[in-house]
Amino acid sequence: MIKKNAVGLWLHENKDRELRMAARVAGMLQEQGMMCLGIRGQRTADVNGVQALPLTELAKKASCMLVLGGDGTMLAAARACAPYGLPLLGINLGRRGFLAEVECPDVEDALRRLACGEGQVEERMMLQADILQGETVVGSYIALNDVTLTREEPVKMIRLDVHLDGAFVERYQADAVLVATPTGSTAYSLSAGGPLLTPDADALILNPVCAHSFSSRPIVARGQAVVRFDPLPASPHVLVTMDGQERIPLREGQWVRVQKSPAVTRLIRLHGRNVFAVLRRKFMNLTDLE
Repeated sequence: MIKKNAVGLWLHENKDRELRMAARVAGMLQEQGMMCLGIRGQRTADVNGVQALPLTELAKKASCMLVLGGDGTMLAAARACAPYGLPLLGINLGRRGFLAEVECPDVEDALRRLACGEGQVEERMMLQADILQGETVVGSYIALNDVTLTREEPVKMIRLDVHLDGAFVERYQADAVLVATPTGSTAYSLSAGGPLLTPDADALILNPVCAHSFSSRPIVARGQAVVRFDPLPASPHVLVTMDGQERIPLREGQWVRVQKSPAVTRLIRLHGRNVFAVLRRKFMNLTDLE
């Protein structure tokens, strides 16, 4: 799988304040004859032997990106790296680390296998959220887990009309309404009572959060479905949020279209992965029974 002798490093600085893990990873890679590249502006540039480049240049030289952090770090790296097709290998410095492939005690073995070209690349569906004024797209964003519409003011409900493939679904009055990918089915949507989807499912989840209704339920739609959100005039100050991280306020008269993105997140897998075993281990704190 490794076709170039360079690997990128993406770091959540608060998870590795003294850069010990970053320095350890860089040293191991260099021992394997690999060049380490950091993103200009990130503190990985302070690690010995790491060359700092803009992401556009790093993506041309690196075979993959090692992501040091938790799930939030993986989500941020996914949105940034997906347009370049750069595969990600997550090293978990967080708590659950559901998207990460490698735990800290296994780093040395994982990097050795990576340098030997072992592993497979798994593609994950992403979402594209377009913000429109009339029929003109004024902003376009991608997300790996979910796109969520909420009110800017805390403890305020959102009111909006929702269409699925042109058919009116419902006028929602809820704390939030989200569209989730199969990957995102284990995130915010799960907390909101949504279904679990296997990562390879070609489907979207439309899920109202705390809807003020007896009938509002999560909907599973085909992966090519197009969801339209029209905030009502009486529901101002709406936020569109990608993966719980990137927040865009809607202006008056704007609406949102969410659909499957042409971009995908590419995750490096070094081990066979039973998604249900991972769920038991990460979410239910049960010993793997496999």
